[in-house]
Amino acid sequence: YIWTLEWLAITKSDAVTVITETMAQSYVEKFEVPREKFTLVPFGVNKELFTPTPEQTESTRVLYVGNMGDAHALRPFIKAFQQLPSTYTLEFIGDGKRRDELETLTSELDFSDRISFVGFVDRTEVASRLQRSALSIVPLQDDIQLDYARPNKLLESMAVGTPYVASDVREIQRVTNESGSGLVVSNDPDEIATAIRELMSDPERREKMGNSAITHIDTHHRWPLLGERVTTVLDTVS
Repeated sequence: YIWTLEWLAITKSDAVTVITETMAQSYVEKFEVPREKFTLVPFGVNKELFTPTPEQTESTRVLYVGNMGDAHALRPFIKAFQQLPSTYTLEFIGDGKRRDELETLTSELDFSDRISFVGFVDRTEVASRLQRSALSIVPLQDDIQLDYARPNKLLESMAVGTPYVASDVREIQRVTNESGSGLVVSNDPDEIATAIRELMSDPERREKMGNSAITHIDTHHRWPLLGERVTTVLDTVS
């Protein structure tokens, strides 16, 4: 039934907007329709709030922003800190049904002095903490249903110029290849730790990644640009 509804929506529409290129490609393959039917309209980022600051600070903080749910591969990222210097810290902003589980894991690993759970903060504080962090993390489970995901946490980190270490899902890999603004890894603590250590030890590389990230956001994720794109689609079908 859902397949039929999707088929009708995709094949009978004059134009379709999608939030990621991976989503467009999946529909092209699934319903054998031309790529030209789809217009990419991803999420935008507020430049006035998430102000670019690619210059690297001396911070050794790694930041996670968002929900702590089933879709997020947070345990291996926490476990990676077993292999990292004690000066490296991890801060969680947000909440979710797995927060208690993750706090228990943190206590079991005796990381309570290095890993903190802040809870919800104001959006302006999210931007400020991203700007003052060395890296962000974008953990997602290895699930084909998440292949299309281009999370806001990824875009907001890129917008301020903070590089990321992210799980290897299809869309995040695509953005990383295009922008050069972070590293993509499997959900393995050893690989995660290696990537974090590699970037932490190279401020110049982080700054270069930060500048590349800002350019990518300016080119693809600013609201005025996206508004123009939607207007073009509407003009085409009207």
